[in-house]
Amino acid sequence: MQPLELKAIVAIAVAAGVLFGTPAQAQSLSGIKVGEEISSASKLAARPLLSRSVASHKERRWKLPDGNRLSVAVDPETKRIVYAKKTWSGGANGKPADFPGFVYGQTTLADIRAHAQNNGFAFKEHLIDVRPDGLALFNAYEVEGASGLVVTFVTKLSRKDDERLRTGKANVDLNRAARLDAIILADARDLDTIWGDAKLTHKAYKPIRWEPPRHATLASRKGGRMPPPWRPPAGGGTHRPLSASERLWRACGFVGYSAASASVLADESGAVPRWHALIASCGMCGSSNRGVRFG
Repeated sequence: MQPLELKAIVAIAVAAGVLFGTPAQAQSLSGIKVGEEISSASKLAARPLLSRSVASHKERRWKLPDGNRLSVAVDPETKRIVYAKKTWSGGANGKPADFPGFVYGQTTLADIRAHAQNNGFAFKEHLIDVRPDGLALFNAYEVEGASGLVVTFVTKLSRKDDERLRTGKANVDLNRAARLDAIILADARDLDTIWGDAKLTHKAYKPIRWEPPRHATLASRKGGRMPPPWRPPAGGGTHRPLSASERLWRACGFVGYSAASASVLADESGAVPRWHALIASCGMCGSSNRGVRFG
């Protein structure tokens, strides 16, 4: 083989790796893969943080050079990684995400849904996380071609937009206001153990491809496409204004709102307790508030 031909082949291989990801980069967070032994974390150039326990697993944590934080949970028997999470620090240096084409603080829930062509699934006991600085949403997908691997995208609504959504004082497009804040990779069976196995699944669900978005224009920008939002049924008639909780769950796109489920929980003034408004209003039979944290 001539030197020029070899150089051309190498150039093509490098370009393909940039566009579609290489085996070493695929389905990993900072090079850490689910299923690897915890000893693989020794290659991290990061500052160790205090460990803690999550369910029956021990969680190890690091602060990365770009300011982001990485945590992994290890199976106590096999000593293998079953859960990995990278959380954005909020800084500019840590914006590039491990999922191809996604950017922390910029990629929106609409972008994720458009790339996946569906809303994924959600764990009933881990639907949302109400935080002091806003509201976190969790959309999970099986990874196509990686049996037993689940990726969860954590998007966050700012505190300001959260309040606007709840009070109804201003219109908030949840899908374009919620932006990527963390990515979780986990073994499906272990994730069921940690978060519970009860799930809500979008009717058009399918696994997500671990590859860059096919369109340069994302759904959060003008002209982008995403799964269609909820629309009221045909046939005319009047419709009362949507409450904050109705707007939230209809925007999430998992299930239809059940007005009765919320009305039976309202007190004499018509007010609905906070977690009831967020959980019960989406019409999930048998759901509970166990997965919602308010701290």
